[in-house]
Amino acid sequence: MATSYPDNTNARGVWKLSDITKNIKTEGTWPTQDQGDRALFAGGQTPSASNVVDYGSIATAGNFTDFGDMLTDGGGAVAGSHTRGIISGENSNTTTISYVHWATIGNCADFGDLTVSRYGYCGVSNNTRCLFAGGLTPQRNTIDYITIASIGNAADFGDLSGAKFAPSAKGNSTRALFFGGEEANPAGRQDDIEFVEFASTGNVVDFGNMSSTRIFSCNV
Repeated sequence: MATSYPDNTNARGVWKLSDITKNIKTEGTWPTQDQGDRALFAGGQTPSASNVVDYGSIATAGNFTDFGDMLTDGGGAVAGSHTRGIISGENSNTTTISYVHWATIGNCADFGDLTVSRYGYCGVSNNTRCLFAGGLTPQRNTIDYITIASIGNAADFGDLSGAKFAPSAKGNSTRALFFGGEEANPAGRQDDIEFVEFASTGNVVDFGNMSSTRIFSCNV
């Protein structure tokens, strides 16, 4: 097992660039965004709209427990950093952005607002920025972003290649990828994959295509 600094349990000491390189490239002990132990599920239909936030431990099997409540009923896009979980668009066609701290249990707090009201969009983040893309009423190509460590309204990041309802998203520390969705013009479900760099702002760039057209796809 790795002994160089920093690792997942001990970040004290003098850090050497060669050690950090080994952590990231070969030893796998550099802390990453996906190394938290809690999972949250927020909102949904039961069959009426719900504001419940549940949580559980990823490392163990068992039932989930009540974490707190969202600001409004419904469901929306979720993302986050090492410390905060972001829940946006909680009710149909709203601008609401709220947040929780992973380490504590309680109700969501107000973060700010999206640039335009919508629902049926996706969220993706690295440890610094969170992006929200697409949406409906009307169908939109909007990409918004927030800085997770602060509180305030979202700002315009750029645009998707088309106005899309129910796209999906996934990212790493540098890139955010957007998948599929349903466009109004031309009408129909899409199979495209496009990306942006978190650190900059601008419109998407073509990445490739999925094996089929789809909406509301999930990722891990």
